[in-house]
Amino acid sequence: MQSFIMFLGNGYTDSLTCFYCGVTIIKCNGDFEPWVVHAEMSNTCNYLFLKKGKSFCDRANDVESDEIKSNQLKLFKLIVTKKNTLTLKSKMSIQATKKHFKEIKITKILSDKIEEHLFQKLAPNLLPDNMLCKICYKEVIEVAIVPCGHAIACIECALSFNYCSMCRMSCSRLIRIHLCLNKKNDENLKLKPCSSKMSSGDELNPKLCKVCLKEEMSTVFLPCRHVYTCVKCAEETSECLVCREDVYSFIKIYL
Repeated sequence: MQSFIMFLGNGYTDSLTCFYCGVTIIKCNGDFEPWVVHAEMSNTCNYLFLKKGKSFCDRANDVESDEIKSNQLKLFKLIVTKKNTLTLKSKMSIQATKKHFKEIKITKILSDKIEEHLFQKLAPNLLPDNMLCKICYKEVIEVAIVPCGHAIACIECALSFNYCSMCRMSCSRLIRIHLCLNKKNDENLKLKPCSSKMSSGDELNPKLCKVCLKEEMSTVFLPCRHVYTCVKCAEETSECLVCREDVYSFIKIYL
């Protein structure tokens, strides 16, 4: 199982150990969900957060849904009070979209949809090299670094960073992102017709904004964390075209 090292036992008490935090889970026969048990035993593991999301950990530990909603709304409100742009460490900015704060609704359906879309696995062999982790070149880019905004690595490689490999800025946090590059997600996007300068047979740059097809993708929407637009198109977005949920702000990233 990915993220765990399995130690075979007698078939009744096999154990799984998380490679990152070291927590060991005893696996018994019957219904057994390692991620849920991991969240219950070690709910501060950064790998767990990036792989499954904080809402998953909260539910596994019976955190009240109202408290989860409250935490997200606090961030929305903070951005509004900062005149629609919240700057982190004088480098990364969280910018509001045209969605009005009072229209934002946080629901369990939203949390479930975010989790469903966020953790869909893309096949690395179907992606060009410029969309793969710049460290291992085996997995798709899955993480953006805070505060510089560079998105260059998969989860496993990013967890080893103390400094960004691109700009050498200190890495204070990591944000899980979802690049919309697979066919299933692209079918949900309402793309503009091809221009006369581009025939239908031309191969598109996978980094291009999926809305205008002119600029490169450079924004991650909050709270769903889908990546498929340039800054200009993101500013005009109030609903994610992939998961159809409210978008209240976006962060500029560098692929």
